Amino acid sequence: MRTDKFDYDDKRYSEQEMQAIRVSRNPHLYPKSLQNFDRNRAKALAQNTQPTNSLLDDDVLSWLTRQNVETKRHINEMLRQAMQMQQAMI
Repeated sequence: MRTDKFDYDDKRYSEQEMQAIRVSRNPHLYPKSLQNFDRNRAKALAQNTQPTNSLLDDDVLSWLTRQNVETKRHINEMLRQAMQMQQAMI
């Protein structure tokens, strides 16, 4: 008999989310050390303590983050070619 109040048949959650919930609530499958590691990792990612050393302006960077994968790939290729041309001129 379950003592938690989580509805495992709720259709709002994906299968991956449901599996993560099941694993996180079973200490034999998900030991406390891993729970602490994941919690600390999530905190570090949320704080984003790493300094951003960006070569692009903030407005360009915000525009770029909203683009799809294909556009990002083309922009990355153009930047790579421009850097190669600049190195060839030096």
